[in-house]
Amino acid sequence: MKALLAALLVLLLAAPPAAAHLSSDSYLRIDVSDRGIAGQWDIALRDLDVAVGIDANGDGDITWGEVKAKRREIEAYAFSHLTVSGGGGDCALSPTAELADQHADGGYAVLRFDIRCPAKPSALSLRYRLLFDLDPTHRGLLTVNDHGAAHTAILGPDRPGYSVAFGAGQTAGFLSFLRLGIEHIVGGRDHLLFLAVLLMPALGHVRRRGIWASLLEAGTLLSLFTAAHAVTVTLAALRIIEVPARISEAAIAFSIAVTAADNIRPFLGNRRGVIAFGFGLIHGLGFASALGPLALRGWPLVAALVGFNTGIELVQLTLALIAFAVMFLVTGRGIRMPRLPAGALLPLTSLVIFGFSAYWFIDRSFLLVTLP
Repeated sequence: MKALLAALLVLLLAAPPAAAHLSSDSYLRIDVSDRGIAGQWDIALRDLDVAVGIDANGDGDITWGEVKAKRREIEAYAFSHLTVSGGGGDCALSPTAELADQHADGGYAVLRFDIRCPAKPSALSLRYRLLFDLDPTHRGLLTVNDHGAAHTAILGPDRPGYSVAFGAGQTAGFLSFLRLGIEHIVGGRDHLLFLAVLLMPALGHVRRRGIWASLLEAGTLLSLFTAAHAVTVTLAALRIIEVPARISEAAIAFSIAVTAADNIRPFLGNRRGVIAFGFGLIHGLGFASALGPLALRGWPLVAALVGFNTGIELVQLTLALIAFAVMFLVTGRGIRMPRLPAGALLPLTSLVIFGFSAYWFIDRSFLLVTLP
């Protein structure tokens, strides 16, 4: 227990303390119909500001006027990082409109465009390179709608290309969304920190209660947490709920603080399972922005939800099993740790986590300047 908690303290001190885990994703949709081929590309304004400098006065508030003033630069940057081929050669991408939209995680520029190929294509091949040179974690979430048949894929530096043959059965991209779920939970340090403070008491009881009883407790909490955030992600993907990221990110920080406080001075009693489920609903909002803007239906939506949630759960279970395996080895072999007063390390570590999460809550709620 002491070794694990000491390692957690090191990770906390090494991590940026107030950064929210908003992912860098864009949403590219291509519609193929008898009238032709058209596209819509939603790109986060915060990403475009890094690439082309939209915020002219540097006040941190990007206005529609600033977006319009940079329209040509935005279009030039975006379309120079996307190649569409079909009909015997590269297709021309002709902008038709530039709009703005508000997703849960902030403002987006919406680029609408026509795709004109040398001849009527029977297939399309795409090569996506947006922001890869600036942010290797950026992902392009692609949907190709071929006369009602949906094909989905997630494009990144390791897989920048995608091809689809018209008239083929729809593809759901289950494995791509499985990987996206893994990346989102690994990149969401506050989600992992919440799981850590949630499972710490079960880890500390391994020697007294036994490995199986402790595993059962941890497994129950994980299952409740996973079921809850799966509900929220599903509702967001169906466009039933949409909560601004500022609210959801602050609520996630609050959930960590409450759980850490219970580790310091227990007040939740036997309601820890209820807390796991309730806060799981909140944490689902942190994942929801990844799938909501896709507006999928039918089997592609089911595959995306199952794959995404499975990826999150795999990481959670893997980390929990590793923690319990290490704890079992430590307690089973009687390895001696540095001496501390009995029961002091759990409250001490939770106190540090409480301090970080309280700062995150204030920073995310009131948009205070983050210390370097």
